[in-house]
Amino acid sequence: YENRQKRIEKTKKQLSKEVKAARHSPIFKNYWINKGYSEEEAIINSAKSRKIKKSQNKKESIFLDFLENLINMKIHRQFIINNNKLTIYTDGYLELNGFKIIIEFCGTQWHADPRFFSKNDLNCVKVAANVIWKRDINRIKYLLKNI
Repeated sequence: YENRQKRIEKTKKQLSKEVKAARHSPIFKNYWINKGYSEEEAIINSAKSRKIKKSQNKKESIFLDFLENLINMKIHRQFIINNNKLTIYTDGYLELNGFKIIIEFCGTQWHADPRFFSKNDLNCVKVAANVIWKRDINRIKYLLKNI
């Protein structure tokens, strides 16, 4: 357990440094707003940048490759769902037999896995686990209702 906690803390510190360094990147809305774009244009531009820049982790990529071969269909990876109020980034999306299917990989750090986080623990970008969990629940509710 202690080794796992040490690895989690090390990962948190590393990811926190990477996120702080990336704030001046086109994947963030404020980058575009600071360049004079409207908020709507900034959301769209940052979404486009994320689609290009966001990378899959190895397990995610292996699983999606396996799933594509299994069902013999293309899965749209790093799929963006965007309306005027909300932008949602999904790990995968496909339509199968009239059903719209969203595939999500809820990583330990970004989604504050409750096996490792208590409600007041902060993840790698200093967001409390209970805030992340509430955001994830609202996101799932939105997707179930609107997709």
